[in-house]
Order: sequence, then structure tokens, then C-alpha cells
Amino acid sequence: DRTEMAAARLSELAHANYQVIPRLGVDPVTMWTWDVEQKTVREQLVTPYENAQYRGMLQAHHALEMNPNSPETQALMLGYMLSAERRQGNNRPEVTGQGSAHDLALSLGPELVSRTVDLALKAQNYQAAYAGLQVLSEIGTAELLYSEKSPVTDALNSPDRTVQFAAAQTILKWRPTEVYPNSHRIVPILAEALADTGLKRAVVVGANLQSTLMTANLFDQLRYETISATTGRSGFRAAAENSGVQLVVLRPNTVQWPLTETVANLRADARTKLIPIVVYGPEEIKSKAEHLALTYENIGYVRETIESIHMRPVVEQLARNWQLQSAAALVDHKEQRALAAYWLAQIGQFHSDKLYDLDHAEEALVDSLTVPDLVGNSLIALTYIGSYDAQSAIARLIYFPRQEDRVRAEAARQLKLHIQNYGLLLTDKEIVLLKKARHNILAPEVSNALSAVMGQLKPDRVKTGSLLQKYSRDHLGEILR
Repeated sequence: DRTEMAAARLSELAHANYQVIPRLGVDPVTMWTWDVEQKTVREQLVTPYENAQYRGMLQAHHALEMNPNSPETQALMLGYMLSAERRQGNNRPEVTGQGSAHDLALSLGPELVSRTVDLALKAQNYQAAYAGLQVLSEIGTAELLYSEKSPVTDALNSPDRTVQFAAAQTILKWRPTEVYPNSHRIVPILAEALADTGLKRAVVVGANLQSTLMTANLFDQLRYETISATTGRSGFRAAAENSGVQLVVLRPNTVQWPLTETVANLRADARTKLIPIVVYGPEEIKSKAEHLALTYENIGYVRETIESIHMRPVVEQLARNWQLQSAAALVDHKEQRALAAYWLAQIGQFHSDKLYDLDHAEEALVDSLTVPDLVGNSLIALTYIGSYDAQSAIARLIYFPRQEDRVRAEAARQLKLHIQNYGLLLTDKEIVLLKKARHNILAPEVSNALSAVMGQLKPDRVKTGSLLQKYSRDHLGEILR
């Protein structure tokens, strides 16, 4: 009937707005909203993206009023509400409390929420996908991973790394026992999150090393930690494989892939699809950069300059667009890093080797041993990696000076377990350092734990007899007293 046709049309319009992405160089538009306090309409200037989100939510609302039983419209409306709630609430705890869209979604069941996540991923609405995964982590089960096309396993390959992490955490909460699609992605996702120190990075690509370094220096002034590359291919690898990359800068003389091919590859790969790109060079390449910006998303042109202040407006607008689209703006970076260490420790302790290979996280885990908030879980995770590097890293926490007693004690306990599981892998020099450390440590907790490590070194009968003999001479009187 006409009502259903009108509802379908409204749903179609809402879905089109759901897929709108932020653009560079567009003029603000006027949006009229209802002011609850003043009880009247209010005019404000917003970006076309923000306008599309607002209009789309209204369209989805009216479509649902006309046809409340449509599964597609239900999933669309839920996605709009969840993402808007997260953006406005800045991810505070009350955002998910009683009366919230998150709370409502918990009561609607995993089938609808799975559809919401699927719709969001296909629309590249990563904030809605993230919010939906947060709900699924509480109400879903591992059975959802083995359906013909699971949006949760698809999310492990999302271009948005925060969505990837949310999917990994959701799956780990469900504790699957059998291999599922993309299960090999879990540990690399966690390792990447653990390795991300929170620094903004920019990859600067140009064939001439000197001019590339000069360009990199300008972006250093904009508070980016820069990585320089002399070919398009190496620049692509740097952007894809390094954590925290939030900008790629391409000079027009890019070789081994030329400029256009480098941009195409950056946008074709899920790891780099969302990273903003600046084409940086003389005025004559502006038209080429503008053509690329029409073909691909989130690309801007910056004219060659000696002052970083001239490039700031374009770079800041690209960063703003990225934040509007990415789910990264919805999470606390420090908290996510701690969660990565926690889940890697959980994998070591409770998950099957046939599901996950912790070796992929070894480098990130070793590096995080220097971070006080991460060291505990990182030590536990390293205990389940049977390599010399893992055992050596654990041992260093014991014999290196200026470590807290609690850290040394935990390292000693984990070193004992590692030797029990994988044998003694330490060098003779490292064993000598451990023995020296034992003599210099007075804290009982550390001394006891380290003594247990010494027991794993399997002292021979001569050594054992010598140790017992010395102790009895020194303490016999006290024992008999």
C-alpha cells in the first residue's frame, strides 16, 4: 500500500544518508533543529556530513513510524541511535546505562544487532559498527561466528582499526573453541593496539631524499612523528605496517609506484583505506590532486611551502574528517592498549594454540614491558611464547637494576613457568646475572620467587650438597634452638 511505499522510500533516503562520508573543501550548510530548553527551532551551520546524519536519523524515524516491522529499517534506526549516542556522550559510562540506546539494544537480541553491524560495515559507518559490536559482546555467543556470513568475523578486516579491535574483543569474550573465519587476525590486531603508543605518525613519500626530509620536518612542526620513504611502495608498506599512522604525504615525484598508483594502492588496502592523504607540491600539480580527490576519499592538496602554518588548515580539516568517520574518536587510547595486553594474557592462559598464535605479538609484548600499566599482563602473555627472546626479556626484568620489587617478583614467577614449559633457553651470561641478582635482593617475595627459578636450573649433586652444607653450618644453631 501507499504507507509501505512511503516508508520504503524514507528508509532508502535514510540509508543513503547513512553512507555519506566527510568531504574536504565543502561549504557549511544550514540545519534546523529543535531546541528542547527554548522549545523552538534553532538554526546552526554544520558540515554536509553532520547534516546527512541528522536528516538520515529523522528519515529512519519516520520510516519506522510507518512500518515498524521492517527488519532493515529497525537495523538502520538502531545504528543511527547507537552511533549518535556514542558521539554525544564521548564514551562516558552513563552512555551505556539505563535509558540509553545501548541498554535498549541489549534487550532486542543478537539477530537484530548483528544486522545493524552488517549494515554499518557495508555503509562504511564505522562508529555505528563499533557501537553495535559493543552490544553484541554482551549478548552474543560463539555460534554467531560460524554462520554463513558473520559480520563479526568480517569486522576483523575492517578498514577501521578500532572496529577491528572491538570485533576481536567481542569474539574473545565469547570464548570460541573451534577455528572460525579470520581467526588468524585476532593476535595481530591485539599486537597492533598494544604497540600503538598514541603518537600521531605521518608517512612522507618522495623520490628525492633531501626534499622528502625537508617536507617531513614541516610535518614534524605540526606534531606528527614522521617516517620518510623514497618510493611509493615502501611508503605504502610503512603506512600499512606501522601503528598510529594518521597521515600520508605524497610528493609528485613519487616513483616505484608513481603518484596515482600509490594513491590507488593506499585506498585499495583495508589497512590504509581510511588514512588521510596530502598531495604536496607546486601549483602545477593542483589539478591532478583535485582529480584524485574526486576519485578517492579524504585527499587534500597542499602547495609547497617553507612555513608549516600554511599547510595547517588542510591537514587539520583532513584530521577532522577522519575523526568524524572513524571509531577511533570514541575510545580511550590508553584503556584500549591496556585491554590489548589483558586479552593477550587471557589467550596465553585460557585459549587453545590451534586458535591463536601468540608469536605474532612477541615484539609488541617485549616493548610493553617498560610500561608500568602493561607489564603485568605482558609478562603473563610472554610466558606462553616458547622462544629465547621471550625468556630473555622476562629475565631482564629481574636482573636489571631499578625495577620495582613487585615487577621483579612477577617476572621471577613467570620465568619459572617459562622454563618449566619450554626448557632453559638463557645464555650462561644471563644465568650468572640472575644469580648475582639473587644475592643482592632483600625483599622476601622477590627472593623466594627467584629461588624457585634457581631450582629450575637443575643444580648437580655436588652443587646441591655444597649449598645444603653451607646453610647447615650457618643456621644449625638456630634450627636446634
